[in-house]
Order: sequence, then C-alpha cells, then structure tokens
Amino acid sequence: MEIDFNEDAIEWMRKKGFSEAEIEEAKRAFSIAWKHVEAAKGEALILPKETSGKVAALVYAVLSNTDIEGRPLGFQRGGLVDITDEARKSFDEEMEIGEFEDVLERISKMKIGRGRSDPRRRTSVLKKERHV
Repeated sequence: MEIDFNEDAIEWMRKKGFSEAEIEEAKRAFSIAWKHVEAAKGEALILPKETSGKVAALVYAVLSNTDIEGRPLGFQRGGLVDITDEARKSFDEEMEIGEFEDVLERISKMKIGRGRSDPRRRTSVLKKERHV
C-alpha cells in the first residue's frame, strides 16, 4: 500500500526541520510499519539500518499513540498518515532525550582535570607546600 502524509503532517514535518529526502524516507518507514501493523505481529518493528534517528523517532511516536484495541491512531483509511498532537509531543520528547544523550556521550569522553588529579602536583593553599 502506498503511504502518504496529510498536508498538516507534511507542514509540521517541514517546520521540525525534515528535508524532502527525510520525508520520503519517512514514507518508506511508515510503509514498513503499516505492513507490520496489518500483519498484527507481536514482535518489535525493525526499520532498515539507513533510517535516520529523526525518522525512527517519528515512527515510534506515531506507533506508540494507539486506541483501545492497540491500533495506531495515526494510520487513516486510504494510506494517509496523520501525526496527532500526542504523537507530536512524544516526538519532541524523544528528540530532547536524544540530544541529552548526545551531550552526555560527549561529556563522558572529555578528560577533565587530569593534570590536577596527581597528588604530587597539588599544593596546599595555606602552606604553599607540595604534598608528599
């Protein structure tokens, strides 16, 4: 089935910084997700390796917003995908978490204060003496 986004969803995606290539990539990812939902598979959805993090977060946000029966609210009849307000909020939160994890990863690689940690280099403020 050919998947497409409604106009409001495309406008929102452009506002969030999605390029035309990423929108096409999202269509392919949602096509895979649609087949997964239609098959009613219980296992996890596996997206292609080349899927960007932004597109994967969007697919996750839309799929996690479900009705009582467990079907995603974003999938409409005729192959249209709508990005609901709850999915938009979930996407924003997911992107913030991703940015936070990137910052933590960069900080963990930094070597802070290594030159000052050697006790032989420390000096006493009061006595101006080296520790032995």
